[in-house]
Amino acid sequence: MVKTFDEKSVHDLPPWIADRAGRLVLVGSQDLQSGKCVFPRIPENSPSAPRFAAIDLSHRGLLYSFTVIHPNPKTGEKPFVLAYVDFPEGARAFGRLDLEPGARAEIDMAVEVHVEKSAGTSTRYRFIPASEQHDD
Repeated sequence: MVKTFDEKSVHDLPPWIADRAGRLVLVGSQDLQSGKCVFPRIPENSPSAPRFAAIDLSHRGLLYSFTVIHPNPKTGEKPFVLAYVDFPEGARAFGRLDLEPGARAEIDMAVEVHVEKSAGTSTRYRFIPASEQHDD
């Protein structure tokens, strides 16, 4: 039987997402020897998994690099931004950066992670410019 959105457990989340008291966070892996952190989390069935520990990434990061994608006009899609974001833990994540109309991305701008679960089986994350209040 297929589970509905409300019936899904935290075990149904992708391995790179964790539920921390109702707040979804990105999860990376930290090398136990070097301390280096990577995203996404190293899968548990990976031969190198014993070398790594799961680590929650901060809610905020800094924009490392970005590019603006201009879809074919025939698709009717508007241009969008893809970005690399550096986190204080040392991991770098790739994802979509959503900006308000007329806003521009800038290297080293603070961004926040927003993780969203849909009514289906999809869980996605995106970045948005950070609000002035720091809630980490």
